[in-house]
Amino acid sequence: MGERYPDHVPRALAEVLGQPPHELCVIYLALRQVGVEVPERYEGEVAAALHFLIPFAISHPENWRAAAADELLRLRDGGTFKPAKLALATS
Repeated sequence: MGERYPDHVPRALAEVLGQPPHELCVIYLALRQVGVEVPERYEGEVAAALHFLIPFAISHPENWRAAAADELLRLRDGGTFKPAKLALATS
C-alpha cells in the first residue's frame, strides 16, 4: 500500500478507529482463520484488527470496507498475509 499515515483524521480512519472493540471480533477471528498470529488477549485481538484495517482506511478511503473484505477473501483462498507499510507523515 505504501501510503503515508495522515496528519489529520480523515472520515474513513475515524470510522475504523471509532469502531466498538466488540465489533472487531469478526476481523481478528477471520485473521486467525487464515493463519495470522493474533494474540489471545483482548487488547492484542483489537490491535490486530485495527492494524489490519487502518491501511485500508488510508489507501481506500471511499471503499475501505470492501477492500478489507476482498483482502480477507484473498487470504482465505490461499494468499499470503503481508502487513501494510505506512510511512509517518512529517511536518
